[in-house]
Amino acid sequence: MALQYTFQSRTRTGLAEALSVVAHEVAGQVVNDAEIERPGMRVTFQALDRGDARSTGEAIGFAPRMSVAFDLVNEGDHAERRTNLARMIRAVMSLLDLDRQDGMLLMDFEQIVLERIGKRLTLNSDWTNWSELPELATIAERYDRRPFPAPFL
Repeated sequence: MALQYTFQSRTRTGLAEALSVVAHEVAGQVVNDAEIERPGMRVTFQALDRGDARSTGEAIGFAPRMSVAFDLVNEGDHAERRTNLARMIRAVMSLLDLDRQDGMLLMDFEQIVLERIGKRLTLNSDWTNWSELPELATIAERYDRRPFPAPFL
């Protein structure tokens, strides 16, 4: 069983540059021009066309240009899951830092984990990993936190 986290961004960064940044942050192996793998994680990149962006944008408040899916294995080694969650968050933060565009990380398209709209980054206070994982708690203390609605439910 896997958990899927999807990062949607209004970025102007190209897929090749985003792929390189994420591969570095997750310490993964690039397997083709749109995928990265590491133990317990697969990352898939997709440029979004206007139709996809427009329909998604209605739900999340901006029209994304890129989608990055992080598929995390939810079984087996607990330490590996924790490490992969922390690496995923660092990768998303690095992507957000590239061009300061709007972005949102969703868990299973049901729960917003974090969002940056209009240059302000806010974390979902209901996502328990911010407080349960020490490696994420240090990130979380630097940003505003509040509960978020479920945009696609």
